[in-house]
Amino acid sequence: MAKKSKARSSKKKKRKTTRPPQQRQAVARPVTEVEAETPQPATTRRPQVPVRTAEPKLDFAREYGYVYADLKRVAIIAAAMVVLLVALAFIIT
Repeated sequence: MAKKSKARSSKKKKRKTTRPPQQRQAVARPVTEVEAETPQPATTRRPQVPVRTAEPKLDFAREYGYVYADLKRVAIIAAAMVVLLVALAFIIT
C-alpha cells in the first residue's frame, strides 16, 4: 500500500486559536482612616544578595611548617656541597 502524501496529512491538522490573556481587574474597597494615615511598605522586593563573610587569616608558619623544615634541610645540603666543591677544586689543582 502506498504512503499518504504530506499534502493530505497537513489538511487534517487543526489550527489552535490563541486567546489573548485576560486582565484582572482590581477590586476597590473602602479605605479606613487608620489605613490612610499609616505608611504602606514598598511592594517591590529587592533580590536576595548573598552576604560575603570575611575569610579567616591563615597562619602560614603553622600551615607550612613542614615546608620550612624541608627548605632548611635542602639549604644546608646545598651549602655543604658548595663547600665540598670549593675544597676539591683546591685539592685537585
